Amino acid sequence: MKKVLKPYVLNKKFGEYYLPVRFQNKLMKLYCEEKSLTYSLPTGEIVFGNNYIQLKTLIKNLKKGASILEGTHDFNAYRSSKCSSKSSIKKIDYVRVSKTKNIITIKFKSQSYLMQQVRCMVGCLKYLGEKKWNLSKFEKVLISKKRSLCAPPAPPHGLFLEKVIY
Repeated sequence: MKKVLKPYVLNKKFGEYYLPVRFQNKLMKLYCEEKSLTYSLPTGEIVFGNNYIQLKTLIKNLKKGASILEGTHDFNAYRSSKCSSKSSIKKIDYVRVSKTKNIITIKFKSQSYLMQQVRCMVGCLKYLGEKKWNLSKFEKVLISKKRSLCAPPAPPHGLFLEKVIY
């Protein structure tokens, strides 16, 4: 006699216990020690919204802005209006900007992120790189905690979850 599988999963094994999936998702968030996210951009002229920009000459500004984002800050300016996180204070362990052949990679490492936080940070770094903003304006947006001052978020197709450590 064949076993009939249900079209939905109520319980999954989590360690030694069988828990409902909704509890596992909460446990995974609680016990996550580190998440690494990567945002990749081509170095030539790329379409970023309606603007064409050349990132090849802008690596230096991107690195300066990335160093400002490191540490513990109130990232409310980079938060989506749909974000349900109780606190907007997060610690970013590091932000690294590197260039390999024709791709600029921005790596973020933190325990947790706000909804759209990384995309908004990349959008602000793009404004800094394009010289639409200077470093003082970039810092002012971070300190202001106002989403209305933030640059538009970067498109989602460049963002990848690289690693999760529990």
